[in-house]
Amino acid sequence: MTGNNGRHRIENKITISLSKLQPRDMFAIKVVAVAYGENWWSAYEGPENWTAQRVALHGDRLSEEQAAPLFYAMRTSGRTYYR
Repeated sequence: MTGNNGRHRIENKITISLSKLQPRDMFAIKVVAVAYGENWWSAYEGPENWTAQRVALHGDRLSEEQAAPLFYAMRTSGRTYYR
């Protein structure tokens, strides 16, 4: 368990096993967008306890459909989503 607010357990989505899931468990993630120069951008997700830099370097890349609604400035900047 990475945290507890009295009613919910906040679990690390990477390390918890399915057999340990309980009702009301919560999972927090961090999502970061990265601009690559003036032409490209991409978004990544990782555990909430990672730094933004670690998420950008080692996180899972989101699809454009997942990332676009989260990052208005990137979506409207004229940059192309890196696939």
